[in-house]
Amino acid sequence: MNKEQQHLTSHATGRITPLRLVASGVLSLVTLFILRLPARDPRWLVILGGVAAAAFVVLIPVMVRGNSWQKMIAGILFFAPCLGLVFAAIGTISAISEPDNSPPSSITACNVVRRGLTDFDRQIIDKHQQLYSMSCIPSSVEMVLKLLDRVPVSYYDLQRQWKEKSDGSFRDFDGKTVAGVTFRQQFTLPRDNQFPLAELFETIHDELQAGHFVIVGLAEGDGWHNWVIYDEDVNGEFLAVSKGATGTVDEYHVKKVISQMQGTDIGTYQVQPQPPAAD
Repeated sequence: MNKEQQHLTSHATGRITPLRLVASGVLSLVTLFILRLPARDPRWLVILGGVAAAAFVVLIPVMVRGNSWQKMIAGILFFAPCLGLVFAAIGTISAISEPDNSPPSSITACNVVRRGLTDFDRQIIDKHQQLYSMSCIPSSVEMVLKLLDRVPVSYYDLQRQWKEKSDGSFRDFDGKTVAGVTFRQQFTLPRDNQFPLAELFETIHDELQAGHFVIVGLAEGDGWHNWVIYDEDVNGEFLAVSKGATGTVDEYHVKKVISQMQGTDIGTYQVQPQPPAAD
């Protein structure tokens, strides 16, 4: 075989550099790492699909032009991007087709006439965000603090401390003072046909009459979500607001939902006087 034939044979088999194998290995490991993460929101699906696709681009030349041992390594590494693309595709399809499990009454707009019992500013709620999927409890506390003008709209300290904590409840804020506001958990009773619904509704009404917001946990799908009761309509039904994946959401039938749940706990508060401004 002459030198020209040897060159063509070498080019055909590829002279795959070790760097390409290292890069494919790193991309495959990153793909496997992302697959281990519990989060499956659209951002992670895009990253997963992108990393898996990049691994394919790096591995295909090895599979085509590499020598026998390079092809063997590439075949082993090929498993991770294949799995990554499958999961990214399934996750994307599921995210698109997943039904809305929120209660039918949780809607974003409705012509409801409120009584105006509190100094409620919807613009403050619209600017607020729930940062984590499991942070609705600290998010509701932050909304109250913002409505009371005790913290700026940029305040998210409570959610950043909480993150994805899954074993918390409003008990974590019972007796806790934040920005001069002391929170209290009430009606931590068994949810059954003996629950004092009338007393609960009277307590919420009295808080609203005093100009106070009330934090409440309502059933949503298979779990719970925290809301801020901010007023009553002209028929005495409680009106609540919260944050969802699409922005601000409203609940216009709080009493009905609580009655179906056979009770729930609420969060109330006492406001300490703000110190006078320094001269």
